[in-house]
Amino acid sequence: MRLLLDTSAIIGWLERTNSTLPAMLAESESVDYHPVTLGELQAGVERAATEDELEMRTNTIRFTQSRLQAVGHDVLPYEQFGFLTARFSQKLSHNDFWIVSSALASVGCTLVTEDAKLFAVVSSDEFAEAVASRSWVRPACHLVTSSPVRAI
Repeated sequence: MRLLLDTSAIIGWLERTNSTLPAMLAESESVDYHPVTLGELQAGVERAATEDELEMRTNTIRFTQSRLQAVGHDVLPYEQFGFLTARFSQKLSHNDFWIVSSALASVGCTLVTEDAKLFAVVSSDEFAEAVASRSWVRPACHLVTSSPVRAI
């Protein structure tokens, strides 16, 4: 199984506790991220309120770049992005549309997220009907969870 982790799944896995993602990772052949995720992670670095938070978020970016594979370098899923943005424009952010578009263009890829809103859109009948109208195959999508780290 090839996984595409969205930003929320990476943050939940690396910066929180009790993530349900490691069980999926153990069964996967490869773990990918979309390049837009690096920008979202960098925004978190820029908003860090403490030195500890800054270090944790910087380490998350370093780990993502060094240990995971970027998806989308060889294909820019502009057709999927344009279609989904036009159909579902008020439901997700543009960054989420790029990530979902890459999952859609990468047949056999499983999208993994902690974002309940993204999961609801991709899992909806409306989404399934929309992508089927283009003869695309909806990617599998899994909702994972984690717990916030408690301050001591």
